[in-house]
Amino acid sequence: MGIFTRRSDPISPEKAKAAAQALGLELDGLTLEAVKASFRAIVRESHPDVGGTGADAAERIAAAGTARNVLLKWIEELPSDECTCKGTGFVRTGGAFGTVKPCPRCGS
Repeated sequence: MGIFTRRSDPISPEKAKAAAQALGLELDGLTLEAVKASFRAIVRESHPDVGGTGADAAERIAAAGTARNVLLKWIEELPSDECTCKGTGFVRTGGAFGTVKPCPRCGS
């Protein structure tokens, strides 16, 4: 299962976990700063202008960029405190007339 996703698709827990592993992170306690720092470190060590070598440098940078985007969206979709779906598996965003989406925290 790849970590690629369309911009409008909700991020599943499996995709978020794969993206976190690609950046060498854990989902528990994930922060915006940690995602950005890990992405920068991978680009820094892989980029040919700063000494990165290997035929797969471009693929590593592209995969890190995709993983970063997935995790940034994951963080954005997370409820702020706790799982607000109350076991239903769905959350409403945008107020009473907002959009109903799968719960990003529990993935029910």
